[in-house]
Amino acid sequence: ESNGTARSHAALAQWCRRHRLEGEERWHWLNVLNEYPEHPEALERLDLAHYDGRIYPKSRIPEIRKAKAELRRFKPQLDELVERALEFDGERRQVALSEIAAISDPAMIPALVDAVRIEQSDERRLIREVGAAWADEFVQNLHAAAVAALATMPSHEATVRLVEVALLSPFAIVRGQAAEALKTRPKTDYLPLLLDELATPLELETRVDVQPGDCVTVVEEL
Repeated sequence: ESNGTARSHAALAQWCRRHRLEGEERWHWLNVLNEYPEHPEALERLDLAHYDGRIYPKSRIPEIRKAKAELRRFKPQLDELVERALEFDGERRQVALSEIAAISDPAMIPALVDAVRIEQSDERRLIREVGAAWADEFVQNLHAAAVAALATMPSHEATVRLVEVALLSPFAIVRGQAAEALKTRPKTDYLPLLLDELATPLELETRVDVQPGDCVTVVEEL
């Protein structure tokens, strides 16, 4: 059944292409890919490609490849800093937090974001060692140091990360720090990102009816 559905979507996509119905064509190819992720024509028409086990827009693959390379390059250094920042030794912890806050190389952003994403095993270890309240404070300080580093970087990637923190951090203080950092940047750099994150998702239902005589009716309902 799914094979027949995919064939129908492919046929309708080709029909839409001939009649220059770009949005409808794209919708049908996406349905084809949902059933057959390797479908060559669907990938080509949507300008997508497989990379590292996932499907991406072709234009983004060089950027993703670069980010992965930078993550591999800087991950050991950032992991070591975070490990020190989560120690109970106050002096070593403060030095490590200061070093994290002093990071200014945008190439380190992927490793920085990955390193401060505390795994559950680390969180449990912290709770066992210092208690839940102190564990929260340790993680909050770690995230605040990362925000301080991002605030010094004018790159678009830093702005994207600051928007994510301002909206999603579990710590009000850290959200506030990220929001303050965004205020120093041109509004055109971050307001579209905020609006994208805050927009209420809409569900669009599309129904395509094919009538005799090559007549297609497309009905879209919100």
